[in-house]
Parts: sequence; structure tokens; C-alpha cells
Amino acid sequence: MTAQVWAHLRGCPPGEPPGPGGPSESWRAVEAGVLGIPHPLGSPLLDPAKVPPGLGLGRRGLAEPGWGHPSCSRGPVHDRAEFRRPAAPATVLSLPSSGLEFLMLTAALASLSVTACAPGAAADLASPGGTEQNPDTVVDTNNSSTDAGAGFAKVPASTFDMGSTPGQPDYGYGVHSVTLTHDYYVGVTEVTQGEFQAVMGYNPSYFTDCAGFDPDNCPVESLNWHESAAYSNALSNAAGLQECYTCTGSGAIITCTVTSNPYDCTGYRLLTEAEWEGAARCGTDTEYAGSNTSADVAWTTENAYSGMHAGADLNPNTCGLYDMSGNVWEWTQDWFENYPTGGVTDPVGAENGCMPYRIYRGGGSNNNAYYATVSYRHSVAPLFRSGYNGFRVARSSPD
Repeated sequence: MTAQVWAHLRGCPPGEPPGPGGPSESWRAVEAGVLGIPHPLGSPLLDPAKVPPGLGLGRRGLAEPGWGHPSCSRGPVHDRAEFRRPAAPATVLSLPSSGLEFLMLTAALASLSVTACAPGAAADLASPGGTEQNPDTVVDTNNSSTDAGAGFAKVPASTFDMGSTPGQPDYGYGVHSVTLTHDYYVGVTEVTQGEFQAVMGYNPSYFTDCAGFDPDNCPVESLNWHESAAYSNALSNAAGLQECYTCTGSGAIITCTVTSNPYDCTGYRLLTEAEWEGAARCGTDTEYAGSNTSADVAWTTENAYSGMHAGADLNPNTCGLYDMSGNVWEWTQDWFENYPTGGVTDPVGAENGCMPYRIYRGGGSNNNAYYATVSYRHSVAPLFRSGYNGFRVARSSPD
């Protein structure tokens, strides 16, 4: 792997690159990045016998995963390697037995997204602080007549406590007060495969069978942060609204950047992390989005025995939003940063830097309920793809 490819995948150059055409880093670093995947259930995600056909990844490497590699952070910023079915036959990628370096050809990039260790990345801890939970959230769930169109619920401006509040597991986040000064619309369900196909002309999803459900009604997945932003732009363009991102490329090979403050953009976009948690909580402090019992509102390993389910198949939360907990993880707008210790107004996350990670929330049907709470936060590189990663769209209220 060259330093150029490494930088493309990781978001920044390796620590001491020998030049743009030279090797990326030691094999130990590559092994940590590609195979060092701390799995929350304690078992490997990558079974060599289950590698999708056509991936072209040498099985020797997959048979020797370095789970919990000592050079990787043990915090909520997990190290990931995800493999999905390629749209076209992939160039063979072999992991050498010598343990020095490996060669990745550009043609394999469409089928493989890798994030490696964030050197010295700390767990996202914050000091206690903030104010009492505000229970007075009022919600407009008349989805057929909202300014955002059908399928959206209006969440009003509010002040609420975010993080490890009394109703949540103690993840060590602390508590801080958040004020959102604007109303905003949130998709009632996660974007479906049918919706994504209709707008973008392709379906990146791995689980097109969707456990026997009509895939058109199942969440789209296996797409990265940039594809989520591009979809949001496409909706804005179709509605004659401001685009919230600048994107270059097309299809699955696309790069998007944020072009304006998300709260000021009038078009469709991803939720900020604060908006996501505010909408998931919806004026309550239930452990999951709408209930203290995960099975009421969330598809997780505890009830989704056949995998992912169609949207809106369980109960919604108070805001009328389905699957904010469970089914698929949801990309948000923000770059990762540790929580502040004091109150904030309309937060937008960290500025882009070396080794950047985007926040995603809600847990997936491949995780247990521990990850599906309204407060648990997770982050990966924006090029990350997984069969359990999706998104939902939002829009600031024009009122």
C-alpha cells in the first residue's frame, strides 16, 4: 500500500511517509488497521469462509485477525475493516505471509474501506455538568403536511441534557447541556433501499434480501458518509433547495464536503450529533428511543434473529421516529470530538483534522442493545462501509 492510498483511506498521511509512491507503514500498523477490529460481541466479524465472492482477499490474512491489537485505541473510536460485495470483480488483494507490507491496487478500493488506529486516541470522556432534562418537547408528527414533505416529523427547538444522563448507562461521557435554537424536520424512517435507488440510480446494499422483507422498504446500507451527503444533495436539488454539501465524483466514487453551517442550510442534510440525540430522546430520558425496553423499539441481536428488518416495524419514539435505536447505525454530520464540559448552543462537532472520524449513532441489528441507546456514540472514517451502516435525512425548518 502506498502512502497515497493509505492517506486516502485513513484521511491523513502515515506518521513518517517515505514519499507518495513509497510504502505506507510497517506491517504491524497495516495489520492493526485492516485486521485489528475490537468486536463488541467478542467474536470475529470476518469469517474467512463467509467472504463475499469476488472480493479477492487472501484468506490467510483473514484467518489470523488481530482482534484488540495493542496499538489500537480501546475507546469508542473503534478500528474497523469492512468488506462488502463488489459491484464489479475486484482486483486480487493478498496479505503476505512475510508480515512486511502488502500491495493494494486502485481497482479494489470500491470494494474495501479501511480505517486504521488513531494513535493515542482517547476515550471520549467529558466532565459532569449541564442542566436538568427538559420534558416539554412538543412534536409535529403530521408527516403528510410538513414543510419538509411526506415522511418527516418536526422536532422543535429545545434545551436538553446530552450524554450519560440518569436514564442512560454510564459510558463515562459526563453530562452537558445542549440548546438547539431552531426547529428541524427528521425522516420518520431511515432512508430505504428503494428510496436510494430511485434517487441515485444504484443500490449499494449488501443485504438486498433483507431477511425476507421487501428490500425497497429496508434501510439502505453499505454506503459511506460521502454517499449519504450526496443523496441529501440530490433531494435538495430535486426540490430546488440549497445544497448543503459540495460533492465531486459520481455514484459510489464521490467525495463531499460541508459547505455551510448545517443549521443555516435550507436543503436536506444529515443530522448533527446533537440533533440526532435530541430527536432520539424527544424530551425524555428513556434508555432507548421511545422505551426502556429495547425490544419495543430496536432491532438488535436480542430480537433480530434473522438480521435487518424493514423500517417502522416496531414502535416509534415520542417524536414519531422509527428505528432511532437499532436496525442500522446512522451517519451524522459531525466530526468526532470529546464532549464539552459546559453548555453549548447549536454545536457542529470538531473541525476536520488528521485522522478524522465521523460520528454515527443508534446501533445495528448485528449489535446487542448496549449500543442502541440514545446516548451511545461511535465514530469511524467517512469512507467506512458496513452492511449495518445507513442514515436518515433532516432539514432545518424554514420557519
